[in-house]
Amino acid sequence: MPQIIFTKFYACIFFNYRADRGRQMTELLTGAMPKLHFTTMTQYDKALKAPFVLSKELPSHILANVMADMGWESSFTKLDALLAG
Repeated sequence: MPQIIFTKFYACIFFNYRADRGRQMTELLTGAMPKLHFTTMTQYDKALKAPFVLSKELPSHILANVMADMGWESSFTKLDALLAG
């Protein structure tokens, strides 16, 4: 594994769409680089001590629910019916 040595103080705001990769990279970078101020966009894992910008948000009114409330069928439902024959 390559070695990186910081001689000055650096900062990083990290984001990744996959939580598993976010956890891995956060563990690697925060453990190996003590002069790096590391902040993540969201909390990938409560066990990680890195500060984060956004709390986890669970959307309650998503498009699929709006469509269902209006009685609309999704294209996937129709496609599934066609494929099932």
